[in-house]
Amino acid sequence: MRTFYFFSVVKRDFEFLGFKVNLLINMTDIEDKIIDASRRTCVPFVVLPQRYVSSCASTLKAMGVNAECMPKATEYLANMLHATSALLASQNAYRREDGIYCKVIADKYFYLKKQ
Repeated sequence: MRTFYFFSVVKRDFEFLGFKVNLLINMTDIEDKIIDASRRTCVPFVVLPQRYVSSCASTLKAMGVNAECMPKATEYLANMLHATSALLASQNAYRREDGIYCKVIADKYFYLKKQ
């Protein structure tokens, strides 16, 4: 919650200076822990995090954090699968037993890190 509050203060500062700012807060409503809990409890993975997402939204509102957009990860699963497939097809990602990983080319990584 601190991070969201911090960025809402930054947003207000920029708005005070005359900038138009949109605050977007990503709601992670699917991840490995949620999927594991769903399997253990036999509660669908889309139902399990709903109360936490709703509680988070209520808390943010009470704190005065006004986000223009609060998308949920599950709303973009098709986009994520498409992007992952494109990374695999272009050989910029690779598959392992426990997941899919992006390739990091050492010389490009260190070049970007120096910036």
